Amino acid sequence: MVIFFMSSDEYDDENSFLMNENDPKNRITMESILERLTRCLVGNDYGDAEYWDQRYNESPEEYEWFMSWKYVFPAIQQYIKPNSIALNEGCGNSPMPLEMLQNGFSEVYNIDISSVLIEQMKFKYKNNSNLKWYTMDCTELTFDDNYFDYVVDKGT
Repeated sequence: MVIFFMSSDEYDDENSFLMNENDPKNRITMESILERLTRCLVGNDYGDAEYWDQRYNESPEEYEWFMSWKYVFPAIQQYIKPNSIALNEGCGNSPMPLEMLQNGFSEVYNIDISSVLIEQMKFKYKNNSNLKWYTMDCTELTFDDNYFDYVVDKGT
């Protein structure tokens, strides 16, 4: 488990901080964190593909959960070997896979339980053959053992 702490200078006011100061969509507040945690614990079944299919049908726009790659990469970049292959579990529609390619990975395999999402992402990145998209449950992987150099998960 990796836990990130933010210094007080990364907050834009006492109740929120910006994941990307140029993109107000990425504003994270304590309320949004609590709301996400509450949804994980009660209410919606985040482990249910039907829930995610419905969500991505209704809201197909890009959405970054938790932290963007911009904040994750500096903490792990010393461990990443050039031209590595990564598995991104529970990829969602985050821009992270493309950012991973821009930071040294040669291929990023992305899995999610939502077939709706995977089809959307295949279409969005149809011209990028280094991004692979599979509808798959991360508890039942079908890849060969030791195929990936790295596995990334931000909240699955």
